[in-house]
Amino acid sequence: MSAVRLRPIKMGPLTKKLAFACSCSYLGALSFGYMIGFTSPALPKMAPPGGPLDSESQTMFVTIATIGALFGCPIAGWLVDKVGRKNALLASGVPFLVGNLMVFASESIPLLCLGRLLAGLSSGMTVVVCPMYLAELSPKELRGMLGSGVQLSITVGILLVYLLGMFCDWRTLAVLGSMIPLVAMAMASYCPETPRHLINCGRNTEALRVLQSLRPAAVDVSEEMHDME
Repeated sequence: MSAVRLRPIKMGPLTKKLAFACSCSYLGALSFGYMIGFTSPALPKMAPPGGPLDSESQTMFVTIATIGALFGCPIAGWLVDKVGRKNALLASGVPFLVGNLMVFASESIPLLCLGRLLAGLSSGMTVVVCPMYLAELSPKELRGMLGSGVQLSITVGILLVYLLGMFCDWRTLAVLGSMIPLVAMAMASYCPETPRHLINCGRNTEALRVLQSLRPAAVDVSEEMHDME
């Protein structure tokens, strides 16, 4: 029997601008992982006698994040079409930032749970916006590899909060968690809108300019542009 010869996959080069834009999405996913893992090191330190949460409040503090995520997904689905992928990415970081700061600053159980609810809302938005933003910016040769970075970033976020929890109290964990979306939003303000969304809005010339900036100078983007149209 003759051996089966596999055709090598041609991987396009990753430009600096594309890598920068992908990093913003990865930071959003990192925040999501941080939110998921936060309660594991934080809850024992938030329990009586030194902490503000009794056993019933701890249950609410954990579960209310999933309620926020339940609403975050459809909100993000509406935002990506209404205001664009980039602006939706920016918006997804705001509840993370505000929610973590509320947890850091609050003493009352309702405010702590509200902060956690906002973090959950942002998590639901993140799982919609980040993969979509990455997929629409990435060339097809790199789409799978770059897309896998979202799941990796979530895992790294969980690991990060576990490691920090060995040395930090719960308030410090919360304020450190607010730094990640802050950096992500600052970076996202310099990121481009996706060419596909620009085409959907009838801004084809701008879409072509963005696509050319994301690909190496030697690459002809006319075929990719045609596929989007």
